[in-house]
Amino acid sequence: MTEDFVANLYGPLSRVRLETYRKFGDSDLAMVTNYFWNIDLAEALVPSLHAVEVALRNSIHTALSHHYDTDMWFFREGLLQANQVRDFASALGKVARKRTPLAGCLVAQLSFGFWTSLLNAPYEQSVWLPNKAALLFT
Repeated sequence: MTEDFVANLYGPLSRVRLETYRKFGDSDLAMVTNYFWNIDLAEALVPSLHAVEVALRNSIHTALSHHYDTDMWFFREGLLQANQVRDFASALGKVARKRTPLAGCLVAQLSFGFWTSLLNAPYEQSVWLPNKAALLFT
């Protein structure tokens, strides 16, 4: 019975993916149990990840809004790197189709990757270090 169940999972999930949940010498049942345990674990982490994302994006937005004296700091020429400009343009387009693109709408539309990228090396040199990271504490 377990063999048939696992064989039927290989198609939609792929053998390679499912087998990554098999520990050394584990049975098919243990492998499938590990797979579904991983799903439960990921589901349990979603609320925490959501809270981190919202807190991080709002903190960065607040810091940069104070520093540049505008909540539309996104438009500051030369601030954003090419990848972030593309992300911002996409977010702006999506927001503008539905409503006036206010800063809060743009902040919410931008991906977690956009916000974490603002903590990478190019921004460290141009934004965070010149004021000794004081922006992080505004």
